[in-house]
Amino acid sequence: DLWFKHWSFKHVAGQPVTLDPAYPGAPIIDHQPIVLIPSILSLHLTTNTGAVFGLGKGGKWVFVVISGIAIVVLLFIFSQSKSHAYGLHIALGLVLAGAIGNLYDRLCFNAVRDMLWLFPKTRLWPWIFNIADSALMVGVGVLVLLSWNHPQQQSDVDKDGD
Repeated sequence: DLWFKHWSFKHVAGQPVTLDPAYPGAPIIDHQPIVLIPSILSLHLTTNTGAVFGLGKGGKWVFVVISGIAIVVLLFIFSQSKSHAYGLHIALGLVLAGAIGNLYDRLCFNAVRDMLWLFPKTRLWPWIFNIADSALMVGVGVLVLLSWNHPQQQSDVDKDGD
C-alpha cells in the first residue's frame, strides 16, 4: 500500500505530487487518470481527510486514536486466538495492514492518499480509494463471515435452570 501510494503520487500526474501536511485536502494538480483496465479501473490522485467514503472529514485525531485502539485490539485478539485459526489470522492481518497504511498517511500528510478509481466512465462507484482501504474492507468482510460461520457457543448453564 505505502509503496503503491508513493509510486502513484510520483508518476500518475506526469510529475511528482508533493503533499504539504499544513494543507490537508488541498487540490491535487489537474491530471488525466491513467487507465489500467478500460472502463473498469483507473488511477486518479486525490486525498481524503475523512474516513471511508469521505465520512468525517477533518477528524484526523479521532481517526488516529481509533486506529491506535484498533491496532491494539487486533493484536490482542491475534495473541488470544488459536494457532490454527488461519482465516481469522488472515482477516486480522488485512485489517491491521489497512489500519497501519492509512494511519501512516494521516500522521505524515494529515490526509490519506487515494488513487484507485473503479468504473470511472460510469461513475457507478464514485469513491476513489487505496489498497489499505481494500484490505480493511476485505478483512472486515472475512471477520463478519467467520462470525456467521462460528456462532457463539451456548453457555454450560441449562436454559431450563436445572
